[in-house]
Amino acid sequence: MTVTTRLTIARHGQARCNVDGRVGGPKTCTGLTDHGRDQIELLAARLAAQQRTGPAFDALYTGPRPRLQESGRILAHARPDQPYAPGSDSWNGYLTRAATHLAALLEHHQGQNILIAAHGETIHAAYHLLLQVPVQTSAHTGLGTNHAGLTRFERHHDQYGNQYWVLAVLNDTAHLNDRATQSDQ
Repeated sequence: MTVTTRLTIARHGQARCNVDGRVGGPKTCTGLTDHGRDQIELLAARLAAQQRTGPAFDALYTGPRPRLQESGRILAHARPDQPYAPGSDSWNGYLTRAATHLAALLEHHQGQNILIAAHGETIHAAYHLLLQVPVQTSAHTGLGTNHAGLTRFERHHDQYGNQYWVLAVLNDTAHLNDRATQSDQ
């Protein structure tokens, strides 16, 4: 089985609006907390290390909110010498909009390794789009997404010419646990 396209979604780090218990909209999102920046720096270091032995990211996208822009700028350090490209940003409406953008990105970057700094909801949109789970079921399904968690979908091709997406990693936060282990020593 051959993996031809990878979509990795990194949730933004802890944001001030998260700590304050506010919805992080256009006027209320003011960026990451210090802890959130630390989370994303750990994630960027992890991704940079992975790319030394595995495939490099061909593209990085993020939405317009300050917490996403800040996360994207930090994650760009995991992609040395590659340009940073800001991209896209109602529940079912968001899922539909996000899925439309994801489908376009995947079409544009077929056979490549893509990184997106995104909201947890973007992971839900990718889940519905790539695994063909009807959006109407979103009220009955849940995906855990921690700040700075990593989720990866992979497009597989089998020996019979079939293509399908696999949710290979969901909400991986090992890079955050590594820091806690280091501080205990």
